[in-house]
Amino acid sequence: MFLIPRSRKPDSKSSRDKASEASTSKAKEAPVKKKSSKTFSIDDLVDKMSGDVLEYLGLNDLSIPSDLKTAISREVIEAVTSGYSSKPDVETVLKRIKRNIQYIYELVVSKILESMEAFDEKTLEYVVYRGGRAIIPSASKLYSLARKYGREDLILALQATWNKHMPKELIECPRCGFNSISTDLSCTVCGNIVSEQYVRTRLDFTNKFKIYVESASVAELRSVLEIGYVLASSTGVYNPRSKSIVPGRIYYQIYLKPSDISLIIESINQRDIKI
Repeated sequence: MFLIPRSRKPDSKSSRDKASEASTSKAKEAPVKKKSSKTFSIDDLVDKMSGDVLEYLGLNDLSIPSDLKTAISREVIEAVTSGYSSKPDVETVLKRIKRNIQYIYELVVSKILESMEAFDEKTLEYVVYRGGRAIIPSASKLYSLARKYGREDLILALQATWNKHMPKELIECPRCGFNSISTDLSCTVCGNIVSEQYVRTRLDFTNKFKIYVESASVAELRSVLEIGYVLASSTGVYNPRSKSIVPGRIYYQIYLKPSDISLIIESINQRDIKI
């Protein structure tokens, strides 16, 4: 443990002498100049490095417009040099691209998808295999193109990316195999529409509903009868008015069948609680 010693009271002469020395010393010191930040032209970098960047990213072999290639190389160069105050060389830029390659690929693919309505098989392959989460908004379009070209491998790759990044509660579509059945029972990828019975089967609704009926209060069961439907997910069955429902989660609306209503009434009649 370090202790700070008490300072002794200096005599007045010594204090005056030290103050005078400090004043003289400050006067002799040269003012410190702030280091000016260096700047460089992005246009110059693009002119110099565009070819190397496009080659490194494998874009030179794709049939995309030259002006789009230039725009892509510019965005990539801007992205990787944003933290530099002095002009980097080509090797430095390419190394930074390599360190952030997945982010860069997603940036590139996003630019291609927003700029091109249709593209050939080779470009489609590039987009699907390298696009990561950037391909999710265009999954339906990419799925259609993959089917057009007969590329089952691209469909499987697209499917894997979709299922990785989309909510796990989504039900698998029986036609395309993506976990993409929305709450309106339509597939957001291939447009297929499934029946409520399909959703019931996929969610194992019968068993989940029995568990729900056994655990719910009489008041809650009466409420469900009044509403006429329940919400179901992979985790269970819920009263639409339940506080257990988590905003943003996926729930499918399941209307009560006569057999469901009979099960609820039977459970209510077996209870001792009177409402």
